Amino acid sequence: MYLQTLILTGLYENAVQYLFEVSEIDSVHLSITLSYYGLLRVKIPKLIGTISNNSNNNRGNNNNNNSTNDKLLDIDQNGFKVINYSRLIGYYVRTFKISDPRVALEYLICIFLCEYLTPQIKNEQIKIGQEAIRELVLETREFVMLLGRIEKDGNRLPGAIEERKKLLYLNNEENYLYQIAEQAAIKAEEEGRLYDCILLYQLSEEYETVINLVIKLLGEFLVSIDINISIDDLLNKNINNNNNTTTSTTNDSTFLSLKNDDINIISLSLKLIKLYNNSIEISNKVSIKSKEILSVLLEIYEIRKEFNKYNPNLIKILNKLENLNLLPINFTRLIELEEIRKLSIEFNSINESIAKNIPNLLIISMKCISQLIFDLNQGLISESILIDSSNNSLLINSTKDEKIIKLRQISRNLMIYSGMLQYKMPRDVYTTLINIEVNI
Repeated sequence: MYLQTLILTGLYENAVQYLFEVSEIDSVHLSITLSYYGLLRVKIPKLIGTISNNSNNNRGNNNNNNSTNDKLLDIDQNGFKVINYSRLIGYYVRTFKISDPRVALEYLICIFLCEYLTPQIKNEQIKIGQEAIRELVLETREFVMLLGRIEKDGNRLPGAIEERKKLLYLNNEENYLYQIAEQAAIKAEEEGRLYDCILLYQLSEEYETVINLVIKLLGEFLVSIDINISIDDLLNKNINNNNNTTTSTTNDSTFLSLKNDDINIISLSLKLIKLYNNSIEISNKVSIKSKEILSVLLEIYEIRKEFNKYNPNLIKILNKLENLNLLPINFTRLIELEEIRKLSIEFNSINESIAKNIPNLLIISMKCISQLIFDLNQGLISESILIDSSNNSLLINSTKDEKIIKLRQISRNLMIYSGMLQYKMPRDVYTTLINIEVNI
């Protein structure tokens, strides 16, 4: 009865405060309705950008020791009662913004119901609303839902914010969305959430930054896995474990739209290089060098994949290693000491993500050579296996002894190279290489 009296007498601000003390949700909806019809006087907080972070429980009490910004009901400079409308919405949204960010967004958009306000207050209210939505994105990390995603074909699908862009009074909606994505990406990078960074920089069309982050992640991933462990088996095991505990709602046709725990860095890298190579617009924004580095890392993955098979094709592995031009491996001619020295000097200028994986490549190449020599000596390898499509001189038109001599020569070159890099590699790598060499 008292609420009806307040409304009927035009004391709308008092009505909102009174109802807030009785029922928060009803108070919020009443204030939204009054604001929609232009009946509510609103107060603009001086501290813009903090409306959704307020967690005090003053419950609308006008007599408290907190900042006047936290008061629900206040009096403006003209003596009129005003409601801290944006703070009220933010206070209510805080209870479910993490669990249901889409609904939280819909409520925050109600802050923009300010057409009836004076130009100055209206502009401030719009700024507060835009800042509140920016905070929602940063805090919930529901980037795909709120900001959108990139399809495999490179097309960008809008998120919930872009679908409501007409309500946000945006002069330049693209800049606003890119700014949100970039700010969120910077914050994610500071917190070490690199997968979030990849998605966000992709959404803000910072493609060079995206590929550099993927290079970093892929390089670290490859070097962190023991060479005797199958990368594919490890990834499949992780995916199966995730599927047993969570249900993914993502679509396989989308690009960079997975949760952190579901991301397969190998699959992500393959999608990325395919997307960037197929899209001329994106490709022009990415340096050739970055694409080459990512391709080399993916080739290293293919080498590791072949090496971990039950019956690996050792010749194929050595051919792939030769084609990388990272190690002193050449089946068609002798490699001079000066070339090996030059290669060791070039190591200093190699991309860090590739350089980290060279010690593992050295061990793989030495193990392949050791096994090939053993198989040749034991007669366990047939001539058909030794003939490869690459048509190198080691595999064709040479006797068994000549093949062994050539393999040992390559192993010596690898050990010379390793010696030159001895203090640039993990300590145990050189010891491992020496132990392998003993059996060659």
